Amino acid sequence: MRVLFITPTLGVGGSEFLTVSWATRIKERGHTSAVAYGAFDDRLPRLTEAGIRGIRLSDRPLKLGCLGEWRAAVRRAIGSFGPDVVHAQSITTALIVTLAAPRLPLLVTVHGIDESHERLAALILRCGPNRVTAVSAASAAGIGSRRLAPAVEILSPGIDADAIVTAARRPVPAMPAGQPDFCCVARHHPAKGVDVLIRAFPTVLDALPEAKVTLVGSGLDFAANARLVTSLGLEERVFFTGAVPNAAPYIGQADIVVLPSRREGMPIVALEAFSLGRPVIATTVGGTPTVVRDGETGWLVPPESPRALAVAMIEAGRNADEAATRGRAGEALVRRSFTSAEALDRIEGVLRELADGGRTRSANEARRRPPPIKPRPYYMALHAHQRTRTVAAKLRRQSTDWQGVRILGYHRVAFDSDVLAITPDRFRQHVEALVRSGATPVSVDAALDLLERPVHGRHVCMTFDDGFHDVMENAVPILREMGIPATLFVTSGVVSGEVRYHWYGDHPRTLTWEEIAQVAKDPLFDVQAHSQTHPRLPALSEAEAWTEINGSKADIERSLGSTPTTFCYPAGLYGAREVRMVEAAGYRAGISTRAGVNPGAQPMGALRRTMISCGDTQSDFKAKMAGLLDRPSALQVRVHQRRASG
Repeated sequence: MRVLFITPTLGVGGSEFLTVSWATRIKERGHTSAVAYGAFDDRLPRLTEAGIRGIRLSDRPLKLGCLGEWRAAVRRAIGSFGPDVVHAQSITTALIVTLAAPRLPLLVTVHGIDESHERLAALILRCGPNRVTAVSAASAAGIGSRRLAPAVEILSPGIDADAIVTAARRPVPAMPAGQPDFCCVARHHPAKGVDVLIRAFPTVLDALPEAKVTLVGSGLDFAANARLVTSLGLEERVFFTGAVPNAAPYIGQADIVVLPSRREGMPIVALEAFSLGRPVIATTVGGTPTVVRDGETGWLVPPESPRALAVAMIEAGRNADEAATRGRAGEALVRRSFTSAEALDRIEGVLRELADGGRTRSANEARRRPPPIKPRPYYMALHAHQRTRTVAAKLRRQSTDWQGVRILGYHRVAFDSDVLAITPDRFRQHVEALVRSGATPVSVDAALDLLERPVHGRHVCMTFDDGFHDVMENAVPILREMGIPATLFVTSGVVSGEVRYHWYGDHPRTLTWEEIAQVAKDPLFDVQAHSQTHPRLPALSEAEAWTEINGSKADIERSLGSTPTTFCYPAGLYGAREVRMVEAAGYRAGISTRAGVNPGAQPMGALRRTMISCGDTQSDFKAKMAGLLDRPSALQVRVHQRRASG
């Protein structure tokens, strides 16, 4: 396979790092690669060392006025190299490739895009035979929310931590000492916010007079930032390296890495810093919070705030032990979830699919999606099967004397002919039966407290998956009337309008964040996490699965100001890896769709839940409440295994 990578620049930015890394590793796997680039060639020596051809397209930055020049240069590069597939690292280079060779298979990777450019970017990506990936869920959401946007897959980057450690041992020019020693690796470009860091530094020096900061990189704003340093009298504490082929040695010499970006996709510099055990202070933009986790791997501050940045830098500088602890946590995160081998496996697979004409793409996409909703005849057969089991349980006088917490699972409460919906009348009957059963209704959080030890008595939780509007309209009033607490498991990307549930043609209305906040004001109701996009978690890479699990928690915290304690596995599909991730993300429990009761004093990573389906009669509901269907049949086990494996 011949792969041509195209990037606007070979500077020190994260996209350039990925371009060089992927081109090198693709070559090591037996393919032929080349890199075409524009202004700045800081990373060209690394390509030369790897024996990879570099093709200079233009000395001018890629802007509207030089599209013709770039189009001609790209056409020549394609003609001379003869690629099977092209990988473009920006929207603008994707446009140029589409104009130069509209039939050539093209992979586009989306990094951080200004919100004002997202609509145009979505239109550009609709043109040509594109396959679109994004380096983070935030980058994917920015494009994916636009009406004309194509499908955007998340392909999180990975790095070779051991190679970064080796590279950091290389000597660098002697520089004045500083304590603490801060480092910022970034292009001198408005999006990277280097000027914000410079404006913050006088405040830092007031508290830490021996501190210094090293600014690694070049760019169009280099001279302007140098003038700003001079105007603030910081020449003896702020140092510029200019263009460097590898920033690892500078990161290795620093105590703390600072990323003051106004816009980001996924900050590769943060992954490099973590590889070296260095904590990171960064802004809450793009995919940065995915890796820089406040209080865990670093400090997060709002963008465009020199004061907030200075406060975080002072705190980190004064607490060396805490900074070291967060740096070690970052290193563990990188080695666990952002490895180069896993990322390269995925990108190589995508490139192969494109080069092969996309023949395997549909199969892979289907594998990653949650299983489709079964047709109504399936549920009719399921109900017949469970009624047979109920009769058999009664004939053998199966005990119904259970104790513990039974979690009931619903989806929709509506009159729609949807296999996930039960009617409001039927739902009222279920709630009335619950009240008559003598079981104590409890919230999920209260149930988790009970489950810390063996549970005495019968307790029941009501839960609703996916965040449909009809739950607020039809179920919440009934629950309020009877004083029954309930939990909403929401898919944050659907609530935000970034994605849709793929199994619907005529998509039912889902709740907005404002409506969810309104419901959550009532102490009877709480909101918990159900992933960002409702994927088949076991089919995702480790980094993608972590983004879905941890990212949905962050979305709820940001949108509602509350911290979810429980994660519900989409479609009930999970494995040991997903349980570990739920625990690592700080949830107290994970919720499955395995039938049964939870007796307490057991691990809570995959609590059992009794799912209520369309057509469940009053008799079916009573049987489930009594525990007559707690033990799955062989048929149910086989069906679940098939759904999980796809």
